Amino acid sequence: MWMLLLALFASIAQGRDIQLVRCGKPASAVVIPEKASPTARFAAQELVEHVERISGTALPVVVEGSPEASDIPKRWSRVYVGPTKRAELVPKNWGPHGFSIWTGRREIVIVGDDAPGIDKESSPEDLWDRTGTLYGVYDLLQDHFGVRWLWPGPLGTVIPNTKRLRIPEGLRIVETPQLINRFMRPTL
Repeated sequence: MWMLLLALFASIAQGRDIQLVRCGKPASAVVIPEKASPTARFAAQELVEHVERISGTALPVVVEGSPEASDIPKRWSRVYVGPTKRAELVPKNWGPHGFSIWTGRREIVIVGDDAPGIDKESSPEDLWDRTGTLYGVYDLLQDHFGVRWLWPGPLGTVIPNTKRLRIPEGLRIVETPQLINRFMRPTL
């Protein structure tokens, strides 16, 4: 009897999900650090673009500590991308290009081993050095939202179609890619 109750409570505790999109409407906001690196900005942009392609819903991006961040509805979840203050609580025991994805009550934290900020306005090609946060976003999109990249370009990208996007609470992912260099040739 006790085992049955314990299993029931465990399934209820594990059943909570963090909503990003609910019924085709935003249920979360993406939060980036005040002094976001080009890698963190690009990772947030990739997340927003892919979520919009999946659900038809664009998530707002706000800067941590800004007035817009305090205007986020309280019932919404937050997706912290990059080295935000919230990410300071996440262990950083990854190697080069590594990342962590942690989920808690109405929050997702994605942070990784990123190169120091680049002073000029950067394109994606400028970010290839160390982009752990970006790899964390891609991991989330692939493993939890079903996005697949079969080959470069729009024809090689498989995007699922759903009006409800969620992720379970209690994820604790820490990864370091096994291959440090993942390019076909040394230049882009």
